[in-house]
Amino acid sequence: MYISRHMEKVWPWRESARFDAFEIVTDMSNKLRHSTAFGNEVATLMTDSFEGFPLLVLTDQDGNEQADFYAYYDEQRQKTTLEFGVFFTDPESNAPYWLVFNSGPAFDNSDPGNLTVYWVNYQFVDRNRDGRFDTYAVNNVDFDGDGRGSKSDVLWLFDENFDGGLDRGEHIIDGVSHDIPIVEGELQTRRLGEHAYEQKFHVGDPIGVLADVISADIQNTLTKGRTTGNPPAVPYLSSYTFPNKADDLVGWQDYQLENLKLRLPTGDGWSNELSENALSAVGGRRFDGAGALLTADAIIVAKDTMMNPIFGDWVIEELATRYREWEIHNMQVEGVDYSLGNVQMGDTVIGEHTFHFLTHFHLYDPPLGNGITRVRQELHLVFPPDFAKSHVFYQIFLMRYCLQEQCDNDELEVSYLRQVLGQISF
Repeated sequence: MYISRHMEKVWPWRESARFDAFEIVTDMSNKLRHSTAFGNEVATLMTDSFEGFPLLVLTDQDGNEQADFYAYYDEQRQKTTLEFGVFFTDPESNAPYWLVFNSGPAFDNSDPGNLTVYWVNYQFVDRNRDGRFDTYAVNNVDFDGDGRGSKSDVLWLFDENFDGGLDRGEHIIDGVSHDIPIVEGELQTRRLGEHAYEQKFHVGDPIGVLADVISADIQNTLTKGRTTGNPPAVPYLSSYTFPNKADDLVGWQDYQLENLKLRLPTGDGWSNELSENALSAVGGRRFDGAGALLTADAIIVAKDTMMNPIFGDWVIEELATRYREWEIHNMQVEGVDYSLGNVQMGDTVIGEHTFHFLTHFHLYDPPLGNGITRVRQELHLVFPPDFAKSHVFYQIFLMRYCLQEQCDNDELEVSYLRQVLGQISF
């Protein structure tokens, strides 16, 4: 009800509503995207729209039993996808009237000396409900040409007569509409960034080709799809409790990093190092009968700071979610020498603290030069009670390295390292 009530402010389409529409739809999309209360799978279908990601999965993020979130995965759902977004439909139709496509983080530097992060998304609207998108909007604009962008500046492009071709555009800057000049048939859109300027828009160009493809996939999935019950590529484990397979703190010693107090293993092959912003412990080596190294452990505790004012408006859960999403994205950039496996996110409460975790495997094929074939890694984010004032939080990495041809999951179990989570205080 909350989502549909707010969408009534912009739908059915009204020209006057467009001044606030982008912000309202962005807000509703973020609430759906970060919802952890629902996320029930509605339908799936194999498609050919995105190479390498043929499986379209539709989920219900707000609990009204209607699909509102789409994501394209590889067939086995082993890779994390960036092809996802939110869509809105009328109750009597499977065709989206508004579709949001994920882009990624960008920087708002419209206020000199104050750099903030915001999320860029592309929005497509089917204003006349004929099944084809005729309106395009994006919040990545350098309106005055000074090289700075603002998350509130929006580019709108319109197919005015619904004939399938672009007719005109406008910038909405601080609530004021500015017609976009047309020079030799090209709209001067003033998109921000080098690659954005390469995206040219001409009178007569189709507006929503990609969005129309996604919309058709969504409609086919809702019509022909099947509910599988399989988890998404990055399942979110809310209120998850890790199995406790260790109760051994012999040789652990007290350390302090800023206002974080904790205990770490020491002695018996462990070496610890404390710097200004990080604390590390390496050890726990295991050998086979011939003396060959099988596995080794590492713990890294790092202080991080979010000083941008935008973070003051985020609840901790949203900040933790976005931070982990960025972490996943950074681990998939071109040039990394590993693949990811068994990626999971969630929250767990240990003692008095909530830890926002991201767990996965790094898989190396071929192995690294030092013989590492697989790494089990857990990232746990924890926010001190004074985070709203200090903007300081902590990352705790727990890792076990496999230095043999193959290690099974039990051999890469990190419950011994996970004991550090129960030993922290502020």
